[in-house]
Amino acid sequence: MREAPADGVIYSEVLSRLNRVARDKGRCLEGLVTVEEPVTLSGTNATCRCHFVAFDGNGRPMVKELVSWLVREAVDYCIPRSRVARAKAADDQSGGTSEVVGLANEARKLFANLKLSGEGGEMLLYLVLEVGLGLPQLLCKMALKTDEEVHFHGVDGAHAKLLEDGRVALYWGESKLYASASAAVAAAISGLSPYLNDTGGTEATRDLGLLRDYLDLNDPELTQLLKGFFDQGKFGRTAVEVRGAALVGFSLENYAYPFESDRVTATKEVAELISRWQKSADSSISKNGLGSFVMEIFFLPFPDVEEFRKELRSQLGLPPRKDAETG
Repeated sequence: MREAPADGVIYSEVLSRLNRVARDKGRCLEGLVTVEEPVTLSGTNATCRCHFVAFDGNGRPMVKELVSWLVREAVDYCIPRSRVARAKAADDQSGGTSEVVGLANEARKLFANLKLSGEGGEMLLYLVLEVGLGLPQLLCKMALKTDEEVHFHGVDGAHAKLLEDGRVALYWGESKLYASASAAVAAAISGLSPYLNDTGGTEATRDLGLLRDYLDLNDPELTQLLKGFFDQGKFGRTAVEVRGAALVGFSLENYAYPFESDRVTATKEVAELISRWQKSADSSISKNGLGSFVMEIFFLPFPDVEEFRKELRSQLGLPPRKDAETG
């Protein structure tokens, strides 16, 4: 059997344990519908996917229901896995729910108290990667915040999977929620550039250090094994393939049901829009020199990005305050 490059641990065992960590078992992307098949852009390793907000039986986009799903996922997104496991165990022993409820309250307080917060996009990025693609989150960056009034600086997400040759594919994530599709695409892909093109500078090196110090998979042996991949003194970059993931959210006028009567085929108008967004992504990838990197790009149009933000703030119980946009 093939061995992973770490202390004789069998590849199949590591793969199985890492797959078990992902919170994708029997789940779907609630509140979202997938439109068209994934497309790999010609001349790149970037795969583009498109989701719309799900529609009710009267053809209305269910933004509130989508936000409700995000709020229910806040604990898993914000709180390290080992703490969630301990809270569940304590509640199982007591027969109550106080420990898990306490984590839910803690998670809400971690969100930045900004009127135009980008954290809704970051949660969506986490969910399309972990639930949609089965790539487990390695770092709960929200748990590292020291001030609820500010965002945590650095990458928007860090997910991973084990490759067949025993290396780790590390997905750096970036999310942007803008009014304009082209601006959101350009900002998300340019935001990934410092991480993918980094050869020992500040951005990726700093966040690799965070992975080494704070990675938590609620499996001590697996956690220590993966930390070894991010310790340059042990394996360094030779055993890590960096990849990119971008969640691109934006407002779309005349938001309408995206399918023909068969509920499968995209309408001509939507297909043309998706093609336009793909061309925008292709241009940004070329401009940033990222054509050789494996990337996952998710287009997510909203009826109105600002209304999505307001609804998220409302359901999180956060009052409207500052106007500084963070993406």
